[in-house]
Amino acid sequence: MIGQIDFSGRLVRKLPLDNLFVQPATGSIFVSYSSADLEDHPVIKVEIHKPDGGIEYRQISLPSRLAEIKDWSLVHVDEMDRWLIFGGEEPGRAGTLLILSPAGILERELSPPGDLLSIESRLEPFTYWQVDAEGRIYLPVTDMHGFKVIRLSLADERKNSGCSTQERQA
Repeated sequence: MIGQIDFSGRLVRKLPLDNLFVQPATGSIFVSYSSADLEDHPVIKVEIHKPDGGIEYRQISLPSRLAEIKDWSLVHVDEMDRWLIFGGEEPGRAGTLLILSPAGILERELSPPGDLLSIESRLEPFTYWQVDAEGRIYLPVTDMHGFKVIRLSLADERKNSGCSTQERQA
């Protein structure tokens, strides 16, 4: 979660953020956050920021039997446009990896998953984030290709998007 605070210390708005990564094949930046719909199904909401500046929105509803796991996040989109969603990692539990087709249909469920390091992108903890004088937020992301820094700029209030992103390769 990212909060915007004005100079008086008042919280202006909150932006949800569970994970973000860059899809190597397209250069698109995926921003994901989870919520629950009215039936209490886990839902992953995704903003896809395209290199041309366009933004696409997707919402993925997971089976209700997975509702007890609250920390689902999109960790990768492979070269066949399958979506890999990971959640449930905690002490003593390795977590579950879901593989969904491009249409959002569950293809596989792996628990415990195999080697996540070879596919996963992970947003580093907030202690590594930085904010510049103009309020832009710099977020480090690690993936199988190395280290990237993503710059978030708060979007215009009239837009649906909570943020805009630009990738910087480090």
